[in-house]
Amino acid sequence: IFSISPFDTLVGNKATFHIIEKSRDSVLSTGLLPIADSDDVFGGDTSGVLGGTFFGEVKVVVNHNRDDIRIEKKKYQIKNQEHLPYFLNSGGEKHYLNAVEYIEFIKEGFRELGNFFVKEKQYLKNLYLNHSDIQTRILFRNTKDYSLIRQLLISPVYCDKSKVLFEKMSNKLNEYDCDMLIQSEKNQLLNMDIPYFSTSINSCDITDGERKIWKLKISALNTALKKLERLSDELIEEQIDLIEFSLKTTQALYSTELQEEYRKYDCTSVDDGILNEGINALVDIILDDEKYSLEDDSTNWLTLKVNDHDAFELVPMDNSVYEGIAGMAIALSEAYDLVDPSRQERIMDCLKRILST
Repeated sequence: IFSISPFDTLVGNKATFHIIEKSRDSVLSTGLLPIADSDDVFGGDTSGVLGGTFFGEVKVVVNHNRDDIRIEKKKYQIKNQEHLPYFLNSGGEKHYLNAVEYIEFIKEGFRELGNFFVKEKQYLKNLYLNHSDIQTRILFRNTKDYSLIRQLLISPVYCDKSKVLFEKMSNKLNEYDCDMLIQSEKNQLLNMDIPYFSTSINSCDITDGERKIWKLKISALNTALKKLERLSDELIEEQIDLIEFSLKTTQALYSTELQEEYRKYDCTSVDDGILNEGINALVDIILDDEKYSLEDDSTNWLTLKVNDHDAFELVPMDNSVYEGIAGMAIALSEAYDLVDPSRQERIMDCLKRILST
């Protein structure tokens, strides 16, 4: 409830900013679904909800205490189904259920709990305020990265190069005023500790237990209260749609049956009426799913991509042709002469927003 990122969202336009913020406030940021939000720190299906297989990627130190010490990225896979529901067959063997087999129960459970939060806002608000002395940990980096640096600091190659290591850490946060943070990380790591930072949920000051090293723009408590105030039945249903999309889409993309179905449509001769109907439907989907901001007349879309962990992310588009809004502009321009005047007007308005983004 009181988890909060210390970093501001730094993007070039308001449309992208609102998409990222909305995604981070959604169920996608929990790490429990196969599809994550933008820049999620988890890798793969972290809950194993699609069958109990956890995927991830980690940097490891190879050849400890040797001159040829180096860092390698390694992917890992862990199988654990103990948290999944199952049936026992007549022989006493467990048959584990896939999430899509009980997705309606997941949705109904989320809806029931979500409705409680919507109806009991005042009770929950008072509960939050009555426990405003709670401390919450703040993560500036992945704990595994700290562990990696700690291992390097005691190696024969890097023990005299700590300055270089800490400079690299600092460079990763060069968009922020982070001198106090870096100094605290350095002190704790040189003591062979994993850097630890926390804040009281009713405060904007982040400390390392001794001194303030960072300041939030808004406290964790106020962030939680704002989220609580925004909750509505419509928002709960929107989150339920995301749950269903996350669970069903990932399975469909891996499905060989779906690939076989696509192969049935190899015929290139299609009736013009059906073709025009398909073009109109695609144009409507693109225009209806556009997320634009009146603040700076910018626009963007959410797109599904695969990140470095081979995990799915629902993220804003970049400006490229292949994965971005430039490609959207080309597609809409190509469709312009093939649609009716009302759609042409919508396309033109959209193209203007793309150009101004």
